Amino acid sequence: MGIDDRSMQMQRWQRLGSRLRPALRREGRALRAGLRSPPLWALLLCSLLLFVLAHQVRRPFALDIGSRPEEIYIRGFHAAEEGGGRSYRWTRAEAGLSIPGLGCCPYRLDLSLAAPRPPQEDPPQLRLEAGGNTLLRATVGTQVQVYSVLLPAEALRGGDLELLLHSDVFIPGGDPRELGLTVDHLELRPAGGPVRPALATLLWAGLAVLLAALLVERLGWPRWAALGVGAALALALAAALAWQRPLLTPGLPYLPLALAAGWLALALLQRAVRAGLERAGAPLGAAAERALWSVLLLFLALRLAGVLHPALETWDLCFHANRLEQVLRGEVLFTITSGEWRSQETFYLPLLYVLQAPLWALLGGRLLPFKIVAVLLDTASAMLAAYIARRLLDRDRLVPWAAFLYLSVPQSYIIFSWGIVANILGQFLYLLLLGLLFSPAGRLIRRRAWLGAAALLVPALLVHPGAVLLTGALLLAWVLTAWLAPLPAFSRAALWRWAGAAVLALFLAALLYYSYFAGTMWHSIQAMRAGANAEAPAQGGFLVRGPVVDGDLGLLPVEVFSRGEALAAGVRELAAEARAYYHTWPLLLALAALPAWALQRRLLALRWAGLALVVALLFAGVGLALNLYVRYMYFLLPVVAVAGAWWLGQLARRGWAGRLLAAGSGLYLGCSGLWFWIEHVLYYSTGCR
Repeated sequence: MGIDDRSMQMQRWQRLGSRLRPALRREGRALRAGLRSPPLWALLLCSLLLFVLAHQVRRPFALDIGSRPEEIYIRGFHAAEEGGGRSYRWTRAEAGLSIPGLGCCPYRLDLSLAAPRPPQEDPPQLRLEAGGNTLLRATVGTQVQVYSVLLPAEALRGGDLELLLHSDVFIPGGDPRELGLTVDHLELRPAGGPVRPALATLLWAGLAVLLAALLVERLGWPRWAALGVGAALALALAAALAWQRPLLTPGLPYLPLALAAGWLALALLQRAVRAGLERAGAPLGAAAERALWSVLLLFLALRLAGVLHPALETWDLCFHANRLEQVLRGEVLFTITSGEWRSQETFYLPLLYVLQAPLWALLGGRLLPFKIVAVLLDTASAMLAAYIARRLLDRDRLVPWAAFLYLSVPQSYIIFSWGIVANILGQFLYLLLLGLLFSPAGRLIRRRAWLGAAALLVPALLVHPGAVLLTGALLLAWVLTAWLAPLPAFSRAALWRWAGAAVLALFLAALLYYSYFAGTMWHSIQAMRAGANAEAPAQGGFLVRGPVVDGDLGLLPVEVFSRGEALAAGVRELAAEARAYYHTWPLLLALAALPAWALQRRLLALRWAGLALVVALLFAGVGLALNLYVRYMYFLLPVVAVAGAWWLGQLARRGWAGRLLAAGSGLYLGCSGLWFWIEHVLYYSTGCR
């Protein structure tokens, strides 16, 4: 690097520092002012006392080895197996069980063990240790038996349990593994005396309460509201510590980290976002802006802490990690076997991995960058949905509701269980395009706006096959319907400019990528026309299913034997998806918004929402007819958010009863979504981590 290059680099760093220093000074003043508040320190002291009291609730902790979420506590075990009506794991010569933040007191430990052996093998010897103390020496028989020992308080150093199992091993014929014991159940019960909390648990929980209260005050809410939010978080954490402490403590450090990340985002982006919204024709009043940032930061903290929790497993992240490794090796043009294409060979667009590579190099880790990017993109998508609501509905009070609904329904949580980062990026680009379409620059009169539209369309065509199909279908339908039934805000000249940007983007996307896979895709299409399908029904009927099969959500494939039965089963599948992803009624509100918007002459909102619903229904029909699936329910999330925000706004204008109903609906969605996040996604999802 030459002297001139180093000088330019230093100048860039100096300019960045000059921009950051005022923001950091501003945040420092807000932090110092908050920390001088005696009620805040009283809240912290009361919270710590509450956490100590929560530890005294003597609930047993049971762990089924071989069932979720036991993997975060074990090491030195083989893969889970099932047999004899139980799930279990074999130990190696040394295996361990680690439960952080349990708290110091005597515990009764019950372990269900067995040691199946061939007749010629001697029964193995077990030595059980904790905290350097030998708790049990025993000969383990072939039948399942419960071994009970008393754990003294000194065996839990710092309140953390570290249990070691040493046993003799053998190598069965035809299996290269060294096998010790089978373990299928563990249960811990406090056995007397007060529980002394782990210092780390009190530290992280107290820091989370402190940061939450300070952040709420920094957002501009009155001090009593900040103290109320801190107290509510303290109560929630105390309930979790009393109810199932070992589920909370492995991920507890990530909650204050996520809150600090939210504060940093607020410090760096608030003024830029405010200026951007004003330039884009969507200024917000102080109250609406404060509420919007409160919603975004609340869900950012919950999701970031959740995806960093070691218990979270996802279906597709290992797939994405493998594709990223291919791209880093220079293999940008690759194919996969896709279930969405009847298990035929198809291209898979590499844009996500090209964009992800710098973050992967910065953060390291195999899956961590994907998790962080997914949360950031989804939060940014909620901001874009809020902007669209402001432009289409012209009421800034609806903006926080739109962001809240986008982030609170089950569909917005389950994407992290699926790990569909490419779809999340596709949704973000789709909303960026909509934001440009509905902005004052949406007619593309200026050359800069036209080039921006073309520049957005190119990655939107290179992001994910399903997202490309959905976005492309909606934009094509928009242009055609606007040509046939013009809108006041869009002249035909504007449509020609959008069509020109789309043609340029299609040409570039085909030149850069799609032209390399024409032969592959033609062969796959021919194979599908010939009936090739790895998921063909066993009895030769019609297989009716959605994009996802999940028995816990009631989404299961059904084989039928006539087109009438297939249509009825398809309707039932759509109803099951509406119930699983949206609790049904927000989706019904989106449908009901169409005639209401027609009466109010909200033509842009009506055209967009109506076309999006038609496109989603079209692709649901394509999936039913051809067994080719895209995530049409996820595609509808912005429509549900904007339409639901409009309905809640209508309720809020109907006096106190309407406001209470709107607030109750929001509270229900927020709490049920959080419970779905905990129950279905965080601890009990399956996949890879």
